[in-house]
Amino acid sequence: MATTIPGSLVNKTKKFFMGMPAPSGYVPGVGRGATGFTTRSDIGPARDPTDVPEAGPVGPSQGPPPAKKAREEEEREADDLNDANYDEFNGYSGSLFAKDPYDQEDEDADRVYAEVDDRLDERHRDRREKKYKELVEKYHKERPKIQQEFSDLKRQLAEVTDDEWQAIPEVGDLRNKAKRNPRNEKFTPVPDSLIAMSMNYGAMNTSIDANTGMTTPFSSGMTSTFGAGTKSGILTPGWKTGIETGTSSSIDLDLNKIGQARNKIMDIKLNQVSDSVSGQTVVDPKGYLTDLQSMIPQYGGDVNDIKKARMLLKSVRETNPRHPPAWIASAGLEEAVGKLQTARNLIMEGCEKNKTSEELWLAAIRMHPPELGKSIVANAVRACPHSVRLWIRAADLETDLKDKKKVLRKALEQIPSSVRLWKAAVELEEPEEARILLTRAVECCSTSTEMWLALARLETYEEARKVLNKAREHIPTDRHIWLNAARLEETRGQKDMVDRIVAKAISSLKANQVEINRDQWMKDAIDAEQANCPLTCQAIIRNVIGIGVEDEDKKATWLEDAESFEKQQAYTCARSVFAIALIEMPRKKSIWNAAIQFEKDHGTIKEHEDILQKATEIVPEVEVFWLMLAKLRFVNKRVEDARNTLKDAFEKHGHQSETIWLAATKIEIESDQFDTARSLFVKARNKASSASVWMKSARFEWCLGNLKEAKDLVEQGIKLYDDYPKLYLVLGQILEQMKNVDAARTAYTSGIRKCPGVVPLWVSLVRLEENAGQIVKARVDLEKARLRIPKNEDLWLESVRFEMRVGCPELAKERMSRALQECDGSGKLWAEAIWMEGPHGRRAKSIDALKRCEHNPHVLVAAARLFWSERKIKKAKEWFLRAVNLDPDSGDAFANYLAFEQIHGKEEDRKKVIEKCIQADPRHGDLWQQMAQQVVNVYTTASSADNLSRHEMLMWVNDCLQSQFTKIEQLHTGAGYCLFTDFLFPDSIQLKKVKWNSRLELDWLANWKLVQTAWKNIGVEKVVPVDRLIKGKFQDNFEFLQWFKKLFDANYDGHEYDPVAARGGEDLPSDAPPAASKAPSRMPARNVAAKPVTTVRSANATSATRPSPARPTPTSRVGPAAASHSNGSRTATQVAAQPTKPAQSNVDALQLKQMKEELEEVNRQLSESDNVIASLEKERDFYFSKLRAIEVICQDNESIGNVEVSRIIDVLYETEEGFAPPDEDANGQSEEF
Repeated sequence: MATTIPGSLVNKTKKFFMGMPAPSGYVPGVGRGATGFTTRSDIGPARDPTDVPEAGPVGPSQGPPPAKKAREEEEREADDLNDANYDEFNGYSGSLFAKDPYDQEDEDADRVYAEVDDRLDERHRDRREKKYKELVEKYHKERPKIQQEFSDLKRQLAEVTDDEWQAIPEVGDLRNKAKRNPRNEKFTPVPDSLIAMSMNYGAMNTSIDANTGMTTPFSSGMTSTFGAGTKSGILTPGWKTGIETGTSSSIDLDLNKIGQARNKIMDIKLNQVSDSVSGQTVVDPKGYLTDLQSMIPQYGGDVNDIKKARMLLKSVRETNPRHPPAWIASAGLEEAVGKLQTARNLIMEGCEKNKTSEELWLAAIRMHPPELGKSIVANAVRACPHSVRLWIRAADLETDLKDKKKVLRKALEQIPSSVRLWKAAVELEEPEEARILLTRAVECCSTSTEMWLALARLETYEEARKVLNKAREHIPTDRHIWLNAARLEETRGQKDMVDRIVAKAISSLKANQVEINRDQWMKDAIDAEQANCPLTCQAIIRNVIGIGVEDEDKKATWLEDAESFEKQQAYTCARSVFAIALIEMPRKKSIWNAAIQFEKDHGTIKEHEDILQKATEIVPEVEVFWLMLAKLRFVNKRVEDARNTLKDAFEKHGHQSETIWLAATKIEIESDQFDTARSLFVKARNKASSASVWMKSARFEWCLGNLKEAKDLVEQGIKLYDDYPKLYLVLGQILEQMKNVDAARTAYTSGIRKCPGVVPLWVSLVRLEENAGQIVKARVDLEKARLRIPKNEDLWLESVRFEMRVGCPELAKERMSRALQECDGSGKLWAEAIWMEGPHGRRAKSIDALKRCEHNPHVLVAAARLFWSERKIKKAKEWFLRAVNLDPDSGDAFANYLAFEQIHGKEEDRKKVIEKCIQADPRHGDLWQQMAQQVVNVYTTASSADNLSRHEMLMWVNDCLQSQFTKIEQLHTGAGYCLFTDFLFPDSIQLKKVKWNSRLELDWLANWKLVQTAWKNIGVEKVVPVDRLIKGKFQDNFEFLQWFKKLFDANYDGHEYDPVAARGGEDLPSDAPPAASKAPSRMPARNVAAKPVTTVRSANATSATRPSPARPTPTSRVGPAAASHSNGSRTATQVAAQPTKPAQSNVDALQLKQMKEELEEVNRQLSESDNVIASLEKERDFYFSKLRAIEVICQDNESIGNVEVSRIIDVLYETEEGFAPPDEDANGQSEEF
């Protein structure tokens, strides 16, 4: 019996029930919960085929009207009166009168029934709606939506951070897992023999195995290969070994490659023989590559397209062989696909059939080489003798100059009226021959302006005038002839004729119906200026500037013209426009301002002064012109002329002008005439009293150290002008310097009460409280200020910096976050936020800052500093330059840029930055204003250090310090500046710690540390470049000494000082031996009589001669303990100077001596510890800079993945550059250790 195997066992995809009938009662899909649905195909079409079509023309797609029988069947179906449709109460479900017409009575009846139904419906509507609403709510409560179930959880999603969102895994798809992840099929690896067989299939074996060659069988069953090789294992190499080792190093020989190489050698020899004539090759080495290039097809399209194009063009040529474009297109196609010879044949065939076509001949000449091109162009000019382009092409093909001239002259014989041919012929001739040709050319081409002008340029003055007159007769409508005539007269020196010719030109052109185009004439004026004809330029503008301009538009139009000329660097034209505008409108201040600014930017000093002098004469009521003229003369070292200018201004304006008084006082102050300046201030307060005058007067006395007089002036000014905030600021600063904190607080508070919206008053009050130790009160004042003045970036910035100063960085970050939310577009805040971040977060913060404040100088400077810190010098310089160009009024940008150039730039780069800063004259910037408003920087004297030479500066130093310095760079040890500091500000530095004549760099650093500490305590905010000064270079030390000379002149009050006694007779570093005499200093006192020299530096002696000199406002608060210690030391000195009484002494003298020695020893150890700390700090900074540089290198190469080891080694072994220790003295003294 046969056994049937189910198909599912043979193939898993073939199920056993496939093809079997379904069981009874089976409904597909019921088991998995599927339900049936109905499609349109089950319902049928939307329109009944028996419907009557819409009215309209019967188209071919419309069927015939429905038959009458079908209509009757429809009526019968509508009247279905069987028992199924009958109801005992309502009767039949259908309407008995459905077929009757619907009239007005039916409508009224329906309306009445509808009203009744509505009335009945209104009785219980509220209750019904309420019940329905309750049912709906109950249903939603029992079966809520998914959104409602997760609503409370969705509220918590607002607290999820971005990192948590990123950490949520993706939702997996668990449906049809078996189908989505099918079981991998199993494969059995193919045997290697099959792969080798497929690789060798069809290959030809071209090698011979040495072991299989020359085998001789013997009858004895032994096989020999040039030897005795037996099956018993005995092998005699014989000839086999000799063949293998002697004839070849390889066993396999590729005969196929040997045959190919031999064929190549034969081909080369045959080509050389066939290409040789008498032993010389006929290959052109210069044109060989060109020929190869011409053989490469340049067309990259489809071949079928080329065939179609050929067929079409062939049809065009055969249909109309007299059509030149068809021949040109056919040749161009063949040339594009690389068939150059076919293209040449086609174009020559076209030339034979169209001999008068200029384009065909030019194309044929282009496609052929030059030698063949000459013969073709000869045929072409014979066929087309009047073609200018063919003659020009014929001349271009000639290589000899004489041949070119011959061709052009033949062409001129054929076409004498061609301007192009005449120009080509003239260009080849010498000036004399060219003049002769041009004489003939103007006869043949009398309407060519170029020919007339060219001839005029080659003629003499008299002949040129005749030529131009003839040109005007032949061409009366060309303006260029008139303008060249004006230039001719100007070059001859006939200045009066220039303006007359231009005016006559305009009238003549108008008479010949020529439109005067103003823009064209303005361009002609620029051309005249570039041709060095300024008179012609001015005459053109004078006669044309008013054409087409209404009177009310003259000012705006002419200023636009001047600005346009300035942009095109046509300064003579612009100056002419300003001159005419000032003549037409002499009372317009805006025109005078524009003209003055133009002369300042592009004119000479004399031109600038002349325009200002003219402005003061025509509009003397404008004060600013007088002030500008006085400033110009004062800057150019003409002080007396500046004073006379202001005197004339007083005569014109009286003595009520505040600005003129202040300008006069400034001249006297900068001229070092303080008494005159004080008297001018008194007159100004009496005759032109204002808040600014009182403030400037007080500031003047403050700078001279007269604090009491300055305070009195400010208080008087406040009584007169109690709403001027700067008076309160000055008063508070003066009281701070006088150590009267309570009075200063009262001054600031009064100012805030009168002027609550002034930010500097709030900031000054906060800093006062901070210096006084009232941190909480200062923070409260900042909160009040921010409430009074909301959304103020300066207050927020001060709040952030205040928290950083008091040591609350977390609170500072919170303030910064709030500040950026309130003042999102503040560049100051974003710049500060960049540097509040860590080293790794600064770049991201800078990107955010640039997105929000792209054109803010503070952000640009912060970005530049960031690049600087990352050692990206080139980028940092670009960003610094962008910052100073964007806002030249920002002093902070210039300061940072100069600091950058001093470290990484050259000397000329530093000079450029300084010159640009002086030219821009910046007035704003936090650091800039902070430094500019210091007392030592308010005024500079005329005898400033900038006016002294290096020898004069050195003499001044030696005279002040009683030293023997021979070089300025010997001040690099800092000892001299320690002595200067004690000279200028007595008892402000501990001279016992100074290393006077040391040669150790650590001692120099200790000296500079003492100087910096003393200056910080007395309020001199100067960044001392110690790392550059100790290198002993002249330029750095000279610049620093120049600045210190300004500080000395601004603060020295004329008191006497003994520098030798102050340093205990120690010598200062110098190349010369120390002076034997200990003479007192010969410092020139400021209007102070000479006093006897004092050798005892006691507090009593100092106070007896003169009160303590005025000092700048301290930046750090001196605590009570420090103050008491200072006073105690002074008292001890005074007591020690007095004779003691033995009766009152309860201390043994020997014990007191031992205590003093112990104290000196402790001080010495403390000094040594300070030196060690300074050296360790310097070493720490040195190695930290190396680590930072290596970190920057690693960050730069993070994306690459590797770092150059050589760069890191260079950083590790790099030493401080530029350090040069001083030379040994003349006595050959050894170094001190």
